[in-house]
Parts: sequence; structure tokens; C-alpha cells
Amino acid sequence: MKDGQIKHCSSRIPEDIIFYGKDNKVNTKNIKEIAKSDSILSSDLTYIQDSLIKNLFILVQEVAIIRDGLEYVIHIDAENGDLLHEVLNSKRFTISTDTFETLYNGFQTAYFKTEKTHNIFGSSNTWWNYLYGQVGAGTLYAGDLNMWYKEDDSPSQNSHFMTKIVGSAYWAGQRAYLYFKNILSAPNINWSVVLRANTDYDLPSDEVALYNPTSNRIIYSRDKPFCRDAASVDIIGHEYGHHISDQYTNGLSDPSSYHDESGALLEGISDIFARAIQYNVEGYNEHRIETMGEDVIKNDPKLMRSFRDPNSLGFHFEGSSSTPLNGQPDTYEGLYFFRGYANNGGVHVNNGVINHWMYLLSMGGSGNNDHGTYYNVNGIGIDKGAKIVFNALPFLLFESQFSDFRNATIIAAENIYGLGSNESKQVANAWNAVGVPGNEITATITGPTLICEPGTYTYNINNLPAVDSIIWEKGVGLVLVSGQNTSSCTFNVLSHNGFFLHGSTHVTATIVYKSGHSIELRHDLWMGFPSAPDWMRYFNSNGMEFGSNQYYSFVATSSTAFENISYDWDWEVSGGTILNGQGTNSLTVKTATATDTKIPFTVKVRIGNLCGWGSYFTRTGYVLPVFLHPESIPTIAISPNPTVGETTLSIESVSEEKSFDEAIVWDMEIYGTNQLLKTKKTSLRGKSTKIYTSGWQEGVYIVRVTYKIQGSPEKVITGKIVVKR
Repeated sequence: MKDGQIKHCSSRIPEDIIFYGKDNKVNTKNIKEIAKSDSILSSDLTYIQDSLIKNLFILVQEVAIIRDGLEYVIHIDAENGDLLHEVLNSKRFTISTDTFETLYNGFQTAYFKTEKTHNIFGSSNTWWNYLYGQVGAGTLYAGDLNMWYKEDDSPSQNSHFMTKIVGSAYWAGQRAYLYFKNILSAPNINWSVVLRANTDYDLPSDEVALYNPTSNRIIYSRDKPFCRDAASVDIIGHEYGHHISDQYTNGLSDPSSYHDESGALLEGISDIFARAIQYNVEGYNEHRIETMGEDVIKNDPKLMRSFRDPNSLGFHFEGSSSTPLNGQPDTYEGLYFFRGYANNGGVHVNNGVINHWMYLLSMGGSGNNDHGTYYNVNGIGIDKGAKIVFNALPFLLFESQFSDFRNATIIAAENIYGLGSNESKQVANAWNAVGVPGNEITATITGPTLICEPGTYTYNINNLPAVDSIIWEKGVGLVLVSGQNTSSCTFNVLSHNGFFLHGSTHVTATIVYKSGHSIELRHDLWMGFPSAPDWMRYFNSNGMEFGSNQYYSFVATSSTAFENISYDWDWEVSGGTILNGQGTNSLTVKTATATDTKIPFTVKVRIGNLCGWGSYFTRTGYVLPVFLHPESIPTIAISPNPTVGETTLSIESVSEEKSFDEAIVWDMEIYGTNQLLKTKKTSLRGKSTKIYTSGWQEGVYIVRVTYKIQGSPEKVITGKIVVKR
């Protein structure tokens, strides 16, 4: 095909082929526009197959152009001048997956394409070597003093050294891309960047690397007095992080926002991403992962940064001086925190607070910050921390401050891991540790938790910031009688067929905040007297047999009991005597004396609240006339008791003949001050076990041990743990 005419065909042309536009005049409007901005290499008429109608071929002007050093092939409809296709000229590429030696990470493998193309930055029409990587990381240009050579191409230009620089940068950029794509599961936004080795005119002499959002280029330094070639994973990852912030924040990356706290946020976020990328590549080594610039910076610790101990590296200023001094701050408004004009208001100073926040969030730590505030953070891991930061980016606006970033990361953690999740709590704990204040959402619904009779009841939302809307909803037995979008709501509690409904229900409020974030608040309540207990330990079924004149303990539980409602427990026993525990959910009973025949044995328990008493839960059995297993009942020893964090529970035998040894299997249950199961252990052996009470509320906890010695019925012994704070 030449000039729209078929010059040669190696086989017969099918009769149903349609050539559209053969006789039409060529429309050159788009070709003229292209010529204004791009260099046209060639232009020719040809036919291309229609993408939908396979037997239709359209006459097009095929134009080869050079744009930013790349050769593109453009197809323009010859009839109307519309641009149909624009693709890279793949015929010029050599594609391979190659392994090569990097500057700082040994031999690595990357996917790349090589092409010989025009000078990208100069005006001459000479050809030079070029490494192209439109695989995630984008395009890597090797400048005319830093070309991609094979070993035998140009040995006079130190080819092996130049290959390391370009390959290292390309590989690091590709690993940055893969981290966001595979580990953070980031949405498909524009990931492409250009990585370019430094030349004198595109990187200031005192810079290690930079990201230019206008040209979308990462420019990394070659060897300088203060730094080695800056094609390391953390440096490239840091600049790639700026590219991500530029794509995904809502105004924070505006150049006029790059100062003071908002600028320090950008630097801290990029450091966080760089750390996560390097961790994903190398695994965890504290010195390498918790230090920025360890491969590149030569002798000046002020040009490095530490996540673990920001005071030890980096720089700060004092007063109005612009002379950098050693150390970054690790606490907001603490030691080394800078308020001034130098370094755009300390964008590379105060980011130490952001870095240390991420260290504590990911690795954990405890101590006192510069304000004397004690903190204790449980680490959630590097990848989880980076994912929270990435998902917080859309909440960051023009000139967002540290407190805004705090709120954004808490919201992001709640969105990913759930409201009240451990991750969201640790995010807040880490911010408290570095002294960044916040006004995170603390709204709660207040109102009656126990309702004893029909009527009208009001619920309110406390600690409510500015919101867009509030939607109230109700559970069974309630009727909404007031309007929406207010912080106060009124409900009627009705009777059904003249009877008041007893049971659990709830009030909810869905709040949509000005940021667009929404949460659901829930207030559970109980109407009327309690339900019957649903379980009693020791009685597995009716008809159980008990020893004559022996001691037994019973524990009742209720799955419907609310922690914030006070309850009384009422027991009745026949065939035995209550020794202690009346009013609680744990009872000790001594069985009656059976002489000749077995006697009935019944235990009943019910729960009461301010509305009245519920139904009994009843179990029956028998007291046998002779207890066939006379060994002494062991006792529980707990030490220390009271305890503040850890104690040991031991089983002590009264009889040496029937010792509590390794052959005996036993279970342990501990019930809280609200009579609900707190913790349990099963299938224990030996005489003791550790109990960890850190985080428990102060109060008295009931311990119940169940064991069975071969040839004897199951037995229960009880004790108490006192927890102090």
C-alpha cells in the first residue's frame, strides 16, 4: 500500500472487503496541528482494519512523529481528519527481562525495553541510546552523559558504571510502582513517571533528588561531594511518593502549599512510602529501614533522617538562624521543632515528627515524650501503616496541618479496619505519643439504657462537630416521633396488644461529616425485666447425681445481660443449703444428708433489674445416699492477690493420697464484675497457670475450676481474683 493504492498483493483479495475513503480527499487539519508541537518523521496514506466491522478498511494518514524523544505512530481519518489511534512504535523496541547489578542492592531483575531514538533534550537530530520502561514505573531517560550501554557498545565511556546508575534507578522505580499496586492494592491512577540522571541544569547543586510535578520527572543526583549516586531504593521511593501525593491528595501538593506544616506533611508522607518500599524489597534491618539516605549520603548526618530516633539525624534551626544544626524533632512543639522561615518553614525539619509517628505506629513503643506525656503504642506493622497513610491522602487539602493528618489517618484506619478497631486505636495512640493534638470523632448517643414502661424518651448526640446530615433509626418496640438532622431525637415506647414488650432494642444515628466521612452510632437498651438466665455451669442436664453432705459451686450466665445495667441474682435450692453467693451469679451449696435413698436436688436462679424479676432457670438432680469418692476437695491459691497485671493460679491438694498431679485435666473460667465470662482455659494439666490481667477493670473476678479425677464425678472449686489499678 502506498499513497492509498494497493501496489502488491501476495494473495487474492476477498470480494466482500470494503475500502472506505478510497476516492475521498485527504483532510489534513490534525496533521497541521501535530506539526506545531511534534517532529514529523514520515506521513503516508494507508488502510487500517475497522475495530468493529472486520471486512471494512478505512483510509488513514499514517504519521510517524517524535514526542519527548519517543517515536509514535498516529492514524488520522483521511476523510474527516479525526485522530483515530496513537501508539508507540513498538517495532523499535527490544523487550526483555534482564538481571543486572545495581548500585546498592546487588543483582536484581527488571522488565525493560530498549530503543534507539532521537535526542530528547537537545535540538539536534542525532541518535543516542535510550532505556524505556513503560511498565508501571514509567519512562527512564538516561541523559547524554549517562547512556544505557551494553558492555561491548562503548567501553570508552565507562559503560559498566553508567549501566549501574540507570538500571538501579529504573529497578527502584519499578519496585515503587509494584509496592503500591500489589501490596497497598492502590486504585489505578496515573503511575507513570520519568526518571532522569542529573545534569547541571536540571538539579540544584545542593539537592540529592527531586520530583518535578510539572514535567512529572524524578531527577536523581550523580556523584557529588556530599552524596553518592542517588539511585537507591529509598531516594527513588521518596520521590515516587511525591508523585503519588501529587496524584491523590486534594490540594496538599499544590506548590503554594509547600511550606511549614503542610510542606512537612508532604516530606513525611514521602519518607513513609520510601521506608515501606525498601522494607518490601529488603526485609527488616533496623539500620537500613529506619534510616533515610544510608546508601547515598557520604559524611553529613544532617542529610540523613531517622524514623526511630529523629533527634540523632537530620537537621533543625534555632531562632531566626538559617544555619542547620544536628537533629530533627520527634515531638510536636518539642525539642528541635521549628517555627521560622528557613527551609520553607522547616519542611525537612518537622517531618521528623511524622516519621517518628509512623515508627511507633508500625513497630510500637512506650515512654515519655518531650512534654512528659506517657505513651504506650502497640505496633501494627509497616505495610498496615503505609496502607492507612495511602488511604488518608484524599482527605488532605490545601495547607492541611498535622492535626488534619491525624484525623485523616484515624478515618482511614476506621474505613479499612472498622470503627473501634485496634488499628484505629493505635493510630490515635501514636499521634498522642508524638504530641499531635486532634479533634477526632468522639460523638456518642446518650439516653436511657433501661426502660420499664411505655412512654416518650429522648436521646441526644454528644460531642458532635459540624455535620452534613444525621439520620436516626430505631429497633423493635420504638416509634420515631421527631424529625431528622438534629442532635436530639424522641421515640415512643409502645405496648403491644396491651402488653409491654420485654427485650433488647436499639437507637442508631448515621452521621455524615463535612469531610464526607460517615459513621453509625448505636445505643443499645433493654425494655422491661430481664430474660431468664440461659446456662448454669455444673448442671449439664437434669438428672445429675451429687454426693451426700458435699460442697458444690454453681455459676449462671445470661447472654442478654447488659454491662451498663445493674442486676441482682436470686437463687433457690432444695436438697441442699446455700452457703454463699446469693445476689451474685456464683453460688456455693452444701448438699443434704441422704441416708438410705437418693433425694431430689433442685437449683433455681433468676435475674432482676429495676423493672422487676425475670423467669427462673431451673435444673434438677439427686443427692445419693453414699458418696463413693471420699477424697478431699482441693483449693485454689492465687498469688499475688490483689494483682495489677499478672498472677498465678495454683491448685493445692488437701490430701496427700489424692494429689492434684499431671494426670488430671482441668478447665478454668473467670467471670467479670458484670457476671459475664471474661476468659477461659481448657484442657490444662499440672498444678498452676498464669493469668494476665493487664487491661482488666478494677474489681473482684470469680474463678471457677472444673476437674474430674478418674472414678469420680466432675467437681468444681471456686476462688476470687482482686484486680487493682
